[in-house]
Amino acid sequence: MAHHRRRVIVVGTGLGGLLTGAFLARRRHSVSFVEAQSLIGGRFTHIDYQGFAVPTGAFHAFPGGVRGHLFHCLCKVGVHVPLVEPAPSVHVATEGQLLPLHLDMTRSQSSELRKRMGVYRRGRVIRSSLSMLVGGMMGRDIPAAEGMRRIGGTEAGVRLLDHLTKFSLSVPAEEASAVELLRSIRSQRFGRDGFLVHGSGDMVTKLRTASESRGATFRTATPVRRIVVDGGRARGVEIEGGELLEADLVIANAGARRTLEMLGDAAPQDMIDRVGRLRSACGFTHAVRSRRRMHEHSSIEITLDLEHIAGIMPVSNLSPFLCPEGWHFSLAYQWLDPERDAQAQLEAGRGELRSHLGDDVDLMNTACYYGRNPTANIAQMIGQHGKDRPPAQLPGIDGLYLVGHDVRGYGTAAELVGESCLRLWRTLAKA
Repeated sequence: MAHHRRRVIVVGTGLGGLLTGAFLARRRHSVSFVEAQSLIGGRFTHIDYQGFAVPTGAFHAFPGGVRGHLFHCLCKVGVHVPLVEPAPSVHVATEGQLLPLHLDMTRSQSSELRKRMGVYRRGRVIRSSLSMLVGGMMGRDIPAAEGMRRIGGTEAGVRLLDHLTKFSLSVPAEEASAVELLRSIRSQRFGRDGFLVHGSGDMVTKLRTASESRGATFRTATPVRRIVVDGGRARGVEIEGGELLEADLVIANAGARRTLEMLGDAAPQDMIDRVGRLRSACGFTHAVRSRRRMHEHSSIEITLDLEHIAGIMPVSNLSPFLCPEGWHFSLAYQWLDPERDAQAQLEAGRGELRSHLGDDVDLMNTACYYGRNPTANIAQMIGQHGKDRPPAQLPGIDGLYLVGHDVRGYGTAAELVGESCLRLWRTLAKA
C-alpha cells in the first residue's frame, strides 16, 4: 500500500478515525473525512461551556501516559501534545484518608492500603496473574472480582476494584474481565496515566491540522447513508442527499453497529447477530465547579466510601487552561445500572457529590450515556473483550476496515483505541 496512492474515506472522526486518517495522509494517500456531527472528535473532544472545557466523553485523560499505545500513535503521525503525569495516578479516598495507589499493585503502595486490600504477597500475585493470563489464552476467563480474590484480595480490595472498573471500563468488577484488566495493565507497561494539559479538544485540533497539511479534507454535518459494496469490495460511500464518494479504501470509525447498518444487505448476517447480542456501556458524567479548591491533590480520586460515584478527576489541579480564572473544575463518573431506575440513580449520585465535595459546589452539567454517541457502543466485559470484539476487517468485504473502541483489542478506554490503530496500521502497511 505504501507504493500506491489510494483514495481513502474515513467515516467518523472519533479518535481512531482521526489517528488512522492522519497515518494514511502521512503516507501520501488521498484522505477524506466524513463526519455526521457538526464537530469532530466523537467522545474524545470537548466543548467550551462558559469557559469550562466540558468533555464529550473521555475526561481529558491519556491512559498509559508516554509509555502507552496512544502516545506511540501520536508519535507515528507527527503530533505532539503536552502531558502531565501525576504521581501517583490514583488516590483512594476512604474514611477521611487519601491513600496513594500505583498501577503496580505489589509495589510502592502505602502499608495501610496493602493491609486493606490484602494484596501484599508478591509471589502469590505473580503466580495467580500468570495463571489467569494463560487461562485467557485458552479461552477461560473469570470476573475481575474473582481474580482479585484469587490473588488474596479482601472484600475491601474487591470494592476498590469495583470502583476502578466502573471508572475506567464502565462495568462493575463482577462483570469485568480479569484477563482484560491484566492485559490492559501490561499494554500500558505499568506507566502512569497522563492528562492532556490543553484538553482532548486540543489534540483533536492538532490531528486535524496534521491531516489537512498533507492534503486531507473534512466534511462535517454529513451523515453517511450507506457504504457502497460491489463485488465483495467497498467502493466508497453514499452520503445524505444521494452523492456518491468513490474510494479505494473505507475506514469505518462509526462503531460496529452503525457500520453494519450502513452496509445494509452487504453486512455479514453472522456479524449482525453477534454484535446484536453485545451490551453497550452506560453511565453519567458530572461537571462540577466551585470558587474554592475542591481537592488537595492532582490524582484521580477513587471515592471508596461512595456507592454511586466511582471516581473524580480534579481537572483544574492538573491544568489551569481548562476553566476560567478564579474557578476550580472537576469531573466525576457514575456507572449506570441499566436494571434500575436511571433518574433515581442520577439524583443519588448528585447527592453524593454534594456530600463529598461540599454543598456549595455547582453541578453545572450532567450527561447520560447509554449505548449512543459518544459513549462506548460495546462495553468492555466478559464475553465482549479482546478477540470477542468485532474484527478490524469484516469477512467477505475487502477494502473496508473498522477502527476504534469497538474493535478487537485490549486496553482501558482510549488505550484500546490506540492498540486497535496500531494493529490496523500494520495491516494497512502490508496491503
